Amino acid sequence: MQNWKVKDLVDNNGFWKLDILRTWLPQNITSKLFSIVPPKNNSAPDLRAWSGSTDGNFNIASAYTLLCHFNDEERDEGWLNIWRLQVPERVRSFIWLVRHNRLITNYRKSKMHLCDPWCNHCVDIVEDTIHVLRDCPLAKNLGKDQTIVGVVCGQLDVTSFGFGEIENPMEMSV
Repeated sequence: MQNWKVKDLVDNNGFWKLDILRTWLPQNITSKLFSIVPPKNNSAPDLRAWSGSTDGNFNIASAYTLLCHFNDEERDEGWLNIWRLQVPERVRSFIWLVRHNRLITNYRKSKMHLCDPWCNHCVDIVEDTIHVLRDCPLAKNLGKDQTIVGVVCGQLDVTSFGFGEIENPMEMSV
């Protein structure tokens, strides 16, 4: 398979040769490959092409342009808002951890096989980020204005930090 070309993996009808691909490639790669339309079978030779330029040829200018615009679509505006806060660095770091669902909760520790995912106080409730900061009776007892999220974000637009983007951890992987 080392010297094969893409055209060797397409049959005469223009479909991927599934039996060969499944033999040599992992399932996750073959799944992605099957979502790509195979090239048309013609007599033109296979060529390498650089996707960063219009003519397919690599040059330093096209590589620089590609790198400069690499993360433009994925720019994290929420982090910029967090960075501008006039608070101690540890508070900014905490907000970042909350926003990205990275607090070391019992749920996350359970994914590392360190403990059970349950809240130590509530017993039968999964201890995820939202539970620790909002839903747990211990967090509610502190009162909204006394929690760190209440103090730091109570006067700010919390949606600008992307807290609304925190998903159900049962649907996420660690």
